[in-house]
Amino acid sequence: MSFLPRQLHGLENRAVIKNFWLNYKSPEEAFESIATAYPDNHPTELTVQNWMDRFDSGRISILDDDRDGRPEIPGLTEQIKQFLVDDPNMSAWQMSEILDHSENTILDRLHNALGLKYLYRKWVPHILIQANKDIRVQKAKEIIQFLEFAQKQFFEFILTGDESWIYHRNAPRACWKEQGSPRQIQEKCTVASQKTMHLHTQCQENNFDSREDVIQYVQECCAQQSEEKLSRVMRNWMKRCNDVIEGRGEYVL
Repeated sequence: MSFLPRQLHGLENRAVIKNFWLNYKSPEEAFESIATAYPDNHPTELTVQNWMDRFDSGRISILDDDRDGRPEIPGLTEQIKQFLVDDPNMSAWQMSEILDHSENTILDRLHNALGLKYLYRKWVPHILIQANKDIRVQKAKEIIQFLEFAQKQFFEFILTGDESWIYHRNAPRACWKEQGSPRQIQEKCTVASQKTMHLHTQCQENNFDSREDVIQYVQECCAQQSEEKLSRVMRNWMKRCNDVIEGRGEYVL
């Protein structure tokens, strides 16, 4: 009997779950231990609970039950393979739209025939050296001093400037990998937080065809902000500066 990498990984998970069951551990204890040992690739808490329920009901085997399966669609698996050669980040939904098959059918081929899993990349911030951290603390103290004075005038006479990178096409956040593969690490394009105005978050959810489209979108978003909302931005700015100082210049995520 031969198994795909995905199937072997599933059997290994079940064997570990059964070992916890034999040692009279609860599903919660088992899941917590497995997730701690395998932080990047572990079964869900629901999977652990389901298999422990099966063992409680008298099941012994960790193998899948025999089943007839669905009829094979000629050439579908090969078409999916070609899509992944051209674009490993293509989603199952995009493939289903092009091939005119249900998304569940595409997912079945990806998971069971090809042994693949759609893994989201693990974002990591840019690395700060100590000199960067010292400058961040110094600037945060200067900004707080200025904003505390400006707050007495209700921030009425403040004109600020900021910079955010807005991409015409956002980098893909996930791709298809073999079951059991660790998540890839990808450096963040920007470390900007989800600000109160939500402009950064909104831009991440859109693709733009030209520089003019970006400018128009930003102008429309800014025009929708109320006085109270902008004042809250200033107060949050002060809090963020304090967080930078307390964190000795580290990023505030």
